Amino acid sequence: MVKSFIDTDLLQDPQNYRSFSRMWRMGYRYDAKISAIIIAVPFIIGSVLIAFSLYPATISFFSFYIFLISLLFTGINIGNYFYFKTYKSYYNIFMFGIVEDDTKAVLNNIWEDYPIIKLLVLTILAAIFPTSIFIYILSQRPLVIENYSTLITITFGLISLIYLAYAARGYFFTHPLAKMHAQVSSLSIINQMVPNGIIAMKWAFEDRKRDIQFSAVDKNRVQN
Repeated sequence: MVKSFIDTDLLQDPQNYRSFSRMWRMGYRYDAKISAIIIAVPFIIGSVLIAFSLYPATISFFSFYIFLISLLFTGINIGNYFYFKTYKSYYNIFMFGIVEDDTKAVLNNIWEDYPIIKLLVLTILAAIFPTSIFIYILSQRPLVIENYSTLITITFGLISLIYLAYAARGYFFTHPLAKMHAQVSSLSIINQMVPNGIIAMKWAFEDRKRDIQFSAVDKNRVQN
């Protein structure tokens, strides 16, 4: 998205080097946050399945999970790209207009303006690819569970959980990684490049929830 939406002169301006450096660092942290959340679920469930020697169920679960997450992750990020291309912003509260406004008209415009079929095929292929690799690797080398000592197993599990918790939170001893941390520059376009599509959609839902709550409070005040 950086190469697509940020002017070359802006990228090459030495005055913006620090801003772009902060943009990349913070962007990686948001990516790590999403990755940790995505990994945590199969890590916990997979550990339980393996503990009970349910290896076929473990492989089936991971295969389905990889496909589902790849499908959602790719689709949401592709959508974020075209949303930015249209509205000059990552996903925000206005995306809910597709439901609140004339839904049919909005969907018709999307169908006419964007290569929906190609994007759908690309999204499905992007989900099939990592799933196929996972299944292929296991078919060539079946899942082997080493018999490590209980202490080593527990230690490894705790370290993994602590790392995932840190990455998912972003910070341990201060406020968790939030929308305010995306403000890395005085230039709005650089700040817009920080979050990935998943994070941007999460913020949009949070803003939408606050907007609904605020509207309800205002209505009650008027009635009183």
